Amino acid sequence: MDVPDASGHEGIYNILLVGTDGDSTRTDTLLIANLNTKEHTVSLMSIPRDTYITGNYVIPKINSVYSAAGQGDRGIRALTDKIRETLAIAVDGYVLVDLQGFEKTIDMVGGVEFDIPTDLQYDDDDENIHVDLKAGHQLLDGAHALQLCRYRSGAADMDIERAATQQEFLRALARKLASSATLAKVKDYAELFATYVRTDLTVGNLIYLGSELMQCDFDAMYTVTLPGEAVEIKGGDYYQLDPDGVLKILNEHFNPTSEEYGKYDINIRQKTDIQRGDGTVTRDTTATTPTKSTQPRQEPTEPTQDTATEPTGDPTEPTEGPTDETQDPTEGPTEGPTEAPTEAPTEAPTEAPTAAPETAE
Repeated sequence: MDVPDASGHEGIYNILLVGTDGDSTRTDTLLIANLNTKEHTVSLMSIPRDTYITGNYVIPKINSVYSAAGQGDRGIRALTDKIRETLAIAVDGYVLVDLQGFEKTIDMVGGVEFDIPTDLQYDDDDENIHVDLKAGHQLLDGAHALQLCRYRSGAADMDIERAATQQEFLRALARKLASSATLAKVKDYAELFATYVRTDLTVGNLIYLGSELMQCDFDAMYTVTLPGEAVEIKGGDYYQLDPDGVLKILNEHFNPTSEEYGKYDINIRQKTDIQRGDGTVTRDTTATTPTKSTQPRQEPTEPTQDTATEPTGDPTEPTEGPTDETQDPTEGPTEGPTEAPTEAPTEAPTEAPTAAPETAE
């Protein structure tokens, strides 16, 4: 066994779980799994795919980051950097699985028993999602498990239901593996698992983490989706995080350090409506701004301009490149970042706001 390095307290790990969509370009599923090997507890947090983020993206959603940075290793580095910037979570390892890999993984373990609460039917030809599942307790093979975990309907806030289903499915999968696993089986699972996924964890790391997971009580596993609300921006559906709710969850379940996170350790983008004489103008700002850089800056893994910009055009496939510079300048906290931005905006805003956007406490 090979013990992974931990970024916080020894024995506490935050592992990023990523599921890509049909063409493997966008991150359709994002979860942080926290494993405490000292207390043998597990916490699972879903990051909604439509989460509104800072950055120079045509479509500023968290699921655009991987694709905009070119996918692969570069895309993962950009994604982990963005998660650390937004949520102050340092990722200790990642596991990325595409649709085919997910199916094979579930079939590899002999399927998973799951109780589907209601009939599920959904078709989306654009994203090649077709779901036809009947209610009831059943053994799901890889293909049907994939249907279950991809099912969604509605706007950005409806993705919260899908996240809850994914969390419960992962709980059922973990229960099955833990109930029948021996150390020898853990080794077999780790070696097979590594063939179907992309990960920076070694087989030895996977064996170690798997053996520690066997000692956890999955009935007591904490599961949560980051709190927020659906917002519409220029015709696109986004999910705006609630800073106070996010901080509470992070400090109680996903902070591996001895210091409590504060509002200046996270960086959450929020939409603000400004009342003007000729109508309401939508602007946005960051509700919180980090007081210090949370990650050493190395090779650029995402667009280098950090100015928050509103999405342009129709909310379609994310692409890398500049967007319109419509954000109004807002005053930041009295204690700003200790590092200056690597690049200043080249054009000043053409119109100053008449009232400053309110800043979330």
